[in-house]
Amino acid sequence: MQLHWAVVSLLFYTVGAGTIDKKVPVPDSDRELQ
Repeated sequence: MQLHWAVVSLLFYTVGAGTIDKKVPVPDSDRELQ
């Protein structure tokens, strides 16, 4: 069950990060840290 939630969390994180990148430019340095 932990693996399932890990996949779901990663999916939402990826979608959220993609949305933020479209709205607010993120420096390459910050993107590397994430």
